[in-house]
Amino acid sequence: MKEQKQKKTLSEIHKNHRSRMKETYLKHGFSSMSDIEKLEFILFFAISRKDTNPIAHRLIDAFGSLSGVLEAPISALAEIEGMGEHSAIFINSLLNICSEYGKNKCIGECISTKNAGDIARKLFMGAKVEEFYILCLNKTNKILNVYKFGNGTASEVKVDIRDITKVCIENNCERIILLHNHPNGEAFPSDEDLSFTSRILYSCIINNIEVLDHIILADDNVFSFEESKTMASLKSGVLDMLNIKDKEKIQNAKKKSAILNAYGQIISD
Repeated sequence: MKEQKQKKTLSEIHKNHRSRMKETYLKHGFSSMSDIEKLEFILFFAISRKDTNPIAHRLIDAFGSLSGVLEAPISALAEIEGMGEHSAIFINSLLNICSEYGKNKCIGECISTKNAGDIARKLFMGAKVEEFYILCLNKTNKILNVYKFGNGTASEVKVDIRDITKVCIENNCERIILLHNHPNGEAFPSDEDLSFTSRILYSCIINNIEVLDHIILADDNVFSFEESKTMASLKSGVLDMLNIKDKEKIQNAKKKSAILNAYGQIISD
């Protein structure tokens, strides 16, 4: 009887504690909570009948910070005492939800090379592997759609040029901006990045699509192909390869069989 009464008392304490934390959130948001309390609060919605404070402490101890917990893989989260797969999936999903929110929020926004870095920061939030996006734009630089082309490793992501061309044509976009991240590197293009961008330019020029910029994000640092004049240099090289001196003649290049044959060789590499 005494044991049942003690359990009931602990249950009431946890219930009241949760109520107080919910009231705090409703009044002040997360601003007045420590990282432990934020994580404890988040876990309320995945773990209904446990004191989540000790679990929050164990998570912070294991991953070093709140951001470390949110970025941790499901398998590692599930190994923490008190978690399990259900709670691990819930925690892991939070950054993915934020990324989807960022993508959705972008659509309809007008973009330039100056604010493309801000959009990149939203899309790559918490990313631990290389990811590649394109922003499909109309002629006034309004974002029509945001496409992600898979996840890679910590040092590379493989993207098929044909898939990019297909998405551009299907969305009737007149311009695009390329975005990718270097999670463990510098905000500077590798030789592979330069070669890949040239191949995309080749494909887009033939399809009368303008590539406005290619943004690389590393930590909080941004490299812009356009602002660094790298894009102009690559475009010039591609146009020379196509033997087109006058940019107004780009659309006529579609009619030249030699160019189309060269394009077919490039995308099949």
